[in-house]
Amino acid sequence: MVEKMQRKLCARNRDGVPDDVKEGHFAVIALDKYEERRFVVPVPYLRHASFVRLLERSAEEYEFDYSGAVVIPCKPSRLERVLTELDAKQRRSLSIFI
Repeated sequence: MVEKMQRKLCARNRDGVPDDVKEGHFAVIALDKYEERRFVVPVPYLRHASFVRLLERSAEEYEFDYSGAVVIPCKPSRLERVLTELDAKQRRSLSIFI
């Protein structure tokens, strides 16, 4: 299920994509009952278990039956924490090579 989503996101056409979604990124909307927030996420995050778990929740709730931004049923603050952790891991792994 997640592999299908990963292929769909990576194969998207760049036409009509908002300017803030640069090459190698995709839009995600965190949505709960009270709040909605949009994020732009690097494609390599599709390989991280914490992000994959959120995608699996999205698949269960929405069955990937939409176009545009990926909608993840969680509090925006939770997605923000996951992305912050992944950003920190990415920076640490890059600092090893410097």
